Amino acid sequence: MAGAVGGIVGAGGAVWAAMVAVGARREAVRSAAAAEDSADSARGSLDVMRADAARAVERVDVGWSRLRDKRRPGFVILRNIGSTTAYDVAVVLTINDERIALAPGDIPPGGLVEHDATDIYRAESQAASAAMARASAAGVFYAAATKFRVSARITWQSELGTPDVRVIAPGDRD
Repeated sequence: MAGAVGGIVGAGGAVWAAMVAVGARREAVRSAAAAEDSADSARGSLDVMRADAARAVERVDVGWSRLRDKRRPGFVILRNIGSTTAYDVAVVLTINDERIALAPGDIPPGGLVEHDATDIYRAESQAASAAMARASAAGVFYAAATKFRVSARITWQSELGTPDVRVIAPGDRD
């Protein structure tokens, strides 16, 4: 009987040892995964630091101006007056309180963003003409001007992804 008890205790000890070994193996796998995650995080941090360092010395020369072409009234024209390309350009125009979103993409130096707003311009011009006609019919001289207020919010990024924004208010132009 003592031999049987010793065999049972030995078998129990072997089962216990196997369970400890399996637990240790699981812990080793978890530890290896954590070490790999930590290394990936360190590589990611290093990549971010390198990108930040490159952006710090990046030369970006992007500027914007609004042009007016008397031959095309109602056209909104924005020009990149800088010497570098503006990437992933997005423009939100506000014309007489109407918002218009444009996504022209990359704009090189000297490149243009154009929007045809002649329908808005024409409606405002007709309203001004009608106001002058009503005033004239009443015997009053009235010189109405076409209301065409344009503002632009331009966002873009540099080649390395540094974002920037410029707001052109009504009245700003080249």
